[in-house]
Amino acid sequence: MIRRFSVPAAILLCLSALLGASTVRAAEFVADRIVAVANGSIITDFDLKQQVKMAIEGGYANPGNAEEMHALRRQIIDQMIMDILLEQEAGRYGIKVSDADVRASINGIMEKTGMNEEQLRKELVVQGMSWEKFFENKRLEIKKRQLVSGLVKVVVSEDEVREAFEARHGKSAEGEYLHLRLIVLPEGMTAAAVRQEIDSGKLTFAKAASLYSQGPGAEHGGDLGVVARKDLAPDWRNALEGVAVGGVSKPFKAQGFDALLMIDSLAEAPQGDFEQEKENLYEDLYNKKMETFLKEYLDKLREKAVIEYRD
Repeated sequence: MIRRFSVPAAILLCLSALLGASTVRAAEFVADRIVAVANGSIITDFDLKQQVKMAIEGGYANPGNAEEMHALRRQIIDQMIMDILLEQEAGRYGIKVSDADVRASINGIMEKTGMNEEQLRKELVVQGMSWEKFFENKRLEIKKRQLVSGLVKVVVSEDEVREAFEARHGKSAEGEYLHLRLIVLPEGMTAAAVRQEIDSGKLTFAKAASLYSQGPGAEHGGDLGVVARKDLAPDWRNALEGVAVGGVSKPFKAQGFDALLMIDSLAEAPQGDFEQEKENLYEDLYNKKMETFLKEYLDKLREKAVIEYRD
């Protein structure tokens, strides 16, 4: 059954229209078919297909299942309509977010987490997201925050932050945290062939990663470190189903390239420091409350909007 997109995944799995890039005024000429119109702004079949492609690559639908694909297209159209309404409302309030604003926000994330850009890009690969998509999702997040801050006061209590910390660092079940290695192959190489070399004993996974991989950690045998299973992109989780410690995943796609994963070992949930983490926990809780309010707000706007489906 197809999984519906959840609001909290806006930063890592948002299938938005990339902030209006997929919409133009209806009066403008477009070469491809129009699939929907919302308050005079259009969504074209070309733009829809781009979003569908990203969803398939993220493992959110089986392209061979017609029913799933039809449902996926409608879900994405609905999300794109909501993005149009957000853009229109942000425009009404004069909200604009420059590339410099987005870059400053990303720099703030790196400063808070202690990551450099290379490490952040590595984390995005694990979550199945390109740097460009992350950049535009961050722009959308800033617009949402500015819009909501002008409409309502979002409050997060200390008790809520403490509860979130305790939930994050409770005892983890076996297999929730994995020490992974990754191979991302260049164009022209197949994961099946490389896996055969590993299975035959000709190469270890680490050696194959050092020789062939163009992914993060290649120089260290494809080492990704410890990752929470729940934080993996859906197609990564699917590839690891049934794989034991020391085992190699079935081939899958990582940003369009053939890839393999190996479970190096199981790990415990990382120990936390409340003082170090409380700011990030506050941000997570704030964003969830903001998204909830914004959804309700946009749902009301949608009820008043003039929307036409042509797909």
